[in-house]
Amino acid sequence: MSTRTKTLGMTALLAASTSVAAVAQTAPEEGGPPTEPALEAAPEVGMTPDTAAPGMTSGAPDTFSELVSIFEEGMPEMADPAVIDTGYVIDTLTLSDIPDQAAGEGESLDLALADVEGELAAMQDEIAANDMLADLLEAQGFAAEDVIGIFAAAPDRVELLVDDRA
Repeated sequence: MSTRTKTLGMTALLAASTSVAAVAQTAPEEGGPPTEPALEAAPEVGMTPDTAAPGMTSGAPDTFSELVSIFEEGMPEMADPAVIDTGYVIDTLTLSDIPDQAAGEGESLDLALADVEGELAAMQDEIAANDMLADLLEAQGFAAEDVIGIFAAAPDRVELLVDDRA
């Protein structure tokens, strides 16, 4: 058995064991039949109501090549602009903040963004509809149309990624 096969087998075993639901029966009245079982879904491993971030992402990509890669796969899952309020810490990052831009990656990003133009425009419209986000961006010299991502970095922390290329 190869290492890959063992890894896949262990992954399948782990996945099967973590998604088991708990089954409970309520006690019947004296002499009556048991009632229907009540199913209670177990929470996903590592995700509790306190740690689940909007959009369930892990922050903006660390490198330009990672950014290009995620958009080449389609519009990534983003934090929901409608739920972001004053209880959130909002970090604004620009493309120029992301290191390691190799030659041609700017063009690759443009092509990937063009492929998700509809979803991107819908997200930007939602940002514009959130007065707090729109005001924050305006105070920094940006607009909702400049944002290409809202990445959840923690339960109440998001990173707005702004395309600051001229």
